[in-house]
Amino acid sequence: GIVKNTRNIIIDMIRSANTNIFMEQLYLYDSYIINALIKRKMEVPKLDIRILADNNSNIGLNGLPNTIYLRELNLYNIEVKARRTITSKKKLPNGDIQVFHQENHRNTLSVDGKTLLTGSSSLSPSSQQGITREAGIQIFDKESIRKFENNFLQEGASACI
Repeated sequence: GIVKNTRNIIIDMIRSANTNIFMEQLYLYDSYIINALIKRKMEVPKLDIRILADNNSNIGLNGLPNTIYLRELNLYNIEVKARRTITSKKKLPNGDIQVFHQENHRNTLSVDGKTLLTGSSSLSPSSQQGITREAGIQIFDKESIRKFENNFLQEGASACI
């Protein structure tokens, strides 16, 4: 086989899409992948591209970095929704209050119900350029992919815009 980095695998998957691309991502600001999504949408206007991204409210940057390309994606009718961050407070034995944030660190891409890529690699330049060590797996089992896509569509329907 050929060794490829995650960015190349993702771009190849995007280029092969004909009916749908469903993505769940913690970070969404790798320009190569954003450009590949836009280019494929222009080539196949009926392509259903939906992205469910973390809103990153726990880092206090008002949606950044995921909002950097939001305008461009919306211009090409690529649906991006934010997943709510769940926050809870816990009283510690010493009386202090600790705030916990549940991050939705899902990094999954499904194309046409045929291929699914999931792993630890976020769509950020540092992950895609190999600055951090990441792992991923491609799944070709149609039943597993169908389950992911059904779950994605249900969760996406209730996500905030």
